[in-house]
Amino acid sequence: MSKKVGILGAAFNPPSIGHEDLIKQALSYVDEVWLVPSYKHAFSKEMLPYEVRCELLVDFASDIGMPDAVIPMPLEHLIYSGGAVYTWDLLNYIESIKQPGDEIVFLMGPDNKDGWSRFYRSDDIMARWELFVAKEAKQVRSTMIRNAVASGSPYRGMVTQRVREKIETLGLYRDSGNK
Repeated sequence: MSKKVGILGAAFNPPSIGHEDLIKQALSYVDEVWLVPSYKHAFSKEMLPYEVRCELLVDFASDIGMPDAVIPMPLEHLIYSGGAVYTWDLLNYIESIKQPGDEIVFLMGPDNKDGWSRFYRSDDIMARWELFVAKEAKQVRSTMIRNAVASGSPYRGMVTQRVREKIETLGLYRDSGNK
């Protein structure tokens, strides 16, 4: 049976309740959501190591509690060739590995919609795949979380429980050298 697979590519540095809200909105339209962490971000964002963000993503998906619908899919390292990994490249790769008959839907928040023209081959992506743009119901950005942790400010309601525990256990984001 074919299904709609939503692809949410992001730095997930860290995953936030804003990401969770986007996922829940998307699940009203797609059958499952693949969470794809950036390996080499197209906009040169400074990020925690890929492996650590993958661990955070597993904890995040576990907290959401829908293992058949919300699936961490670290794929970008498989297509990395020395430069940035673009959404265009990722979607083409996923097209080659998905189940026959499945439909790919690219998921994004309103922040990416506003900057959509900056995406490599954005017009080609729109011509080939459907886009789902979530409404911003929870205005929480990963930058806000990193800043809160670094300054010692509360951030409990910005991340899920396991993500918060991992941030605290590993001492993530405490200083500018630990992005």
